[in-house]
Amino acid sequence: AYNESMPRRSETSIYQLPLEFDRPANPTNRGYQVRTGIISAYRPREPLVDRALWEIADRIQLRSPEDAARHLLERVYTPWEQCRQEELWVLLLNTRNIITHEIMAYRGTVNTIGNVRVAEIFRPAVLMNSPAILIAHNHPSADCEPSPEDIRCTELIREGGKLLDIELTDHLIIGKDSFLSLRDKGLGFG
Repeated sequence: AYNESMPRRSETSIYQLPLEFDRPANPTNRGYQVRTGIISAYRPREPLVDRALWEIADRIQLRSPEDAARHLLERVYTPWEQCRQEELWVLLLNTRNIITHEIMAYRGTVNTIGNVRVAEIFRPAVLMNSPAILIAHNHPSADCEPSPEDIRCTELIREGGKLLDIELTDHLIIGKDSFLSLRDKGLGFG
């Protein structure tokens, strides 16, 4: 039975609501540029603030491990002196290998990358419907030599991606001025 005091259901579907793309964006206190109905871009106000997740406004296509390493060294692991702990980052990629999102999936102490849960790596990719990911972590010592844990972690993540139909394109180890691609070395991608 219908009660007159109950709110009426709108005749307008959510898909028919105007998004007002022509209105100027208003910056919010968290750095988002917001328009009615969409988030157009995100840029943190300061380095190391809100670093855990952001959408990439300027689309960067990865054609090689060098492209990914350059992006990570310029945008994520900068300034290097503040990277005292290992951080595992996940780059979500679309079908054209364009970075859509960056996610810090794990932060720990030295040599603890093996403690990360595979589910935590893929959760953002599943939520954002990404067909591929690239993972990277830094070695605060600046030595890019992979540990047995790094290789085992890569194998586990690659197997998890197969189950979810999400490709692990590479696992990079980032040093201060260098990097190592586990895929190029054939480690964990056997």
